[in-house]
Amino acid sequence: MNFYHFWAYEKILNTEWFIWTIVLLVFFLNFVSGILIWFTMSGKSLKLDFKKRKEEDSNK
Repeated sequence: MNFYHFWAYEKILNTEWFIWTIVLLVFFLNFVSGILIWFTMSGKSLKLDFKKRKEEDSNK
């Protein structure tokens, strides 16, 4: 069977919405990775301590 006649290729992989999802995902990852590398190289820490925030909210 030819891959280009396979159901998943015709109905999912070869659709406009799927291609645009991949394109936007690559752009998003490229943007976010640049920010993460910048924070890492500058020595600043990302304040992502979710447990501490939840504990502070529950104590109020």
